[in-house]
Amino acid sequence: LGFCGLVLLWSVAVAAEGPALVAVGQELAPPGSEATALALPRAVGDAVYIVAPFLLGTVADASPGLGVECAVAGAASLVGAAALAAFGGSSAGDDDG
Repeated sequence: LGFCGLVLLWSVAVAAEGPALVAVGQELAPPGSEATALALPRAVGDAVYIVAPFLLGTVADASPGLGVECAVAGAASLVGAAALAAFGGSSAGDDDG
């Protein structure tokens, strides 16, 4: 029951994350770039679904221990979050001039 509950919670979180990410992208997009802001999260997500299984499979095949691919996936997630925090910049609405 606990595992099923966690999977259900994860599914709800993923379902809420998708539209929220697009909404933030639309809000922060400079005028005239709304279409790019709408398409970019989807394109990047699709690219990750293509590349990540291959890379993690290569890591799993090359590593002698169990769970190394999970550590690599977790580290990649942390690097992505840090890059977003570092390079996120200010929103288009922050300009006072």
